[in-house]
Amino acid sequence: MRLHEAVTGSEDFPCPQETMAAIADLIDRGECENVYDENEMGACDNGFECSVCGCRVEDEEHYHVSGEWNFCPKCGKRVRPKNE
Repeated sequence: MRLHEAVTGSEDFPCPQETMAAIADLIDRGECENVYDENEMGACDNGFECSVCGCRVEDEEHYHVSGEWNFCPKCGKRVRPKNE
């Protein structure tokens, strides 16, 4: 029941499948693409825009040292590299 509450935020434990699905989502995040257009007027050189949730970041706060966006800062999906 504690695991269910930690994962779903709910104290109610009506359905263990909900807990297992939430844990599976943490393990298999899914993928998205960076659809940010750096050629857009006023855009920065290292921006990010998620193809799934639309999260848009135009600063280096979430930008990794490697110079790539590895995960979306909002939905947590793995960002598919542009060469894949």
